[in-house]
Amino acid sequence: MEIRIDSHTLKRAIERGAEESEIRDVLTNIENGASKMQIFYDERSDLLYLRLDDQAQDVINQRVSDNIVLDVGKGEQIVGIEILDASKHLKLERLLPIEYQVALKYDLH
Repeated sequence: MEIRIDSHTLKRAIERGAEESEIRDVLTNIENGASKMQIFYDERSDLLYLRLDDQAQDVINQRVSDNIVLDVGKGEQIVGIEILDASKHLKLERLLPIEYQVALKYDLH
């Protein structure tokens, strides 16, 4: 798989402490089946979460842009990507044939 990272995305990631090699490592691990990527969507908060590593661990959040937050875990590895206001930035139905989970709507009040 050829991995292309556009210059704007790379610049923003570097500004926030991520390195190009880390991004490539995560994507390569996904391609090689080293971890199972999971996709979660919470309709109530309109948040799409890509979980790249299924190992439980503490993470540090690094905001890459107004709507994208990286979860960085052990060894400075990117273990998750949060996309805020997801429905405004991508078409969720285009994720198919990948199945995504939709959180149940609930009201805590």
